[in-house]
Amino acid sequence: MLNRDGILISGISTHHRAQEIMLSIRDIVESRARSIVMFLEGSPGPFGEGICLKIYIKGDPLNINEVRALAKYLSIAGFDTQYY
Repeated sequence: MLNRDGILISGISTHHRAQEIMLSIRDIVESRARSIVMFLEGSPGPFGEGICLKIYIKGDPLNINEVRALAKYLSIAGFDTQYY
C-alpha cells in the first residue's frame, strides 16, 4: 500500500532484499523538507510469510508524481502496488 503519508511493503523474502528496497526508497523520498522512519517486521525464510517494511513520512507529504514514481519502482521490483 502506498499513500502520501506512508508506504507498506510485505512479502520481502530476505533481509538483503529489504535493505536494497529501503535504500532505493530513501533515495527517492528523502529531501530537505522530509524525513522517513522505517520499521521491519516478520521473518524471512520458508517458515515465515516474509518481511514487512513500514515506512512513515515526516514533513511534507509526497506529491502525486513521487507516488507514481514509487509505484513504478515497486512494480518493476516485483511488488503489487496500490496507491491512493
